[in-house]
Amino acid sequence: DYRGAGHSSKPATGYDKRTMAGDVRRLLVDHLGITEPVVLVGHDIGMKVAFAYASLFADGVAKLVLVDAIIPGTDHFRALLTTGRLSNSNLAHFFFHNARNGMAETLTAGRERVYIQDFFDRIAFNAGAFPPEVVDVYAKAYAAPGAMRAGFELYRAFDQDGYDNSELLSTGGRLRMPLLYVAGAESFFRTIAKDVVTDIAENGSLAVVAASGHYPAEENPEEFVEAVLSFCRESS
Repeated sequence: DYRGAGHSSKPATGYDKRTMAGDVRRLLVDHLGITEPVVLVGHDIGMKVAFAYASLFADGVAKLVLVDAIIPGTDHFRALLTTGRLSNSNLAHFFFHNARNGMAETLTAGRERVYIQDFFDRIAFNAGAFPPEVVDVYAKAYAAPGAMRAGFELYRAFDQDGYDNSELLSTGGRLRMPLLYVAGAESFFRTIAKDVVTDIAENGSLAVVAASGHYPAEENPEEFVEAVLSFCRESS
């Protein structure tokens, strides 16, 4: 669990993805003693952490798999958030989570399960991947003291992430290690998947997982795993 999630601590700060990439680095190198380059896989918020990790510690990443999300500070991120369309926006929560005066925490307190269920209802395609007992696990985790605030802080750091990523891309250029972007065939991110790869990678490829929305690993695990393993088996 990265900082703020699950059983990890929920500090007041440090939710910018550059800091969180440092957390992963300490886990891999200092605690687990892994010195060879790794295959790093990240989904959604984890995708943003994985991108920061690969940018900062490129020598430590053999291959990178990014799953169904967008990267702050890039052209595709700006385009997706500035469409001018308000109704039925799949990214409205980006703005709600950044509301002033802790409004997001106030309005979701005691309603964590309702709020989390809405994400699965809106952006999953295979609803059967998230039965009530699974949603209960997420709801219990986010009902813990400070958990929802920590979750919102991940989004409140997007502005800083954007500055950091723009700097990384302008100084170091696009990522050079082999990169696979995995999108759900029914995900709203599917339409900009090629733009994501173009913006951040020199050696990028795309895989689309059928019968899946925003959660390919849960909605169609067999096809998702095969896509990742096939990418890992390819020679660099």
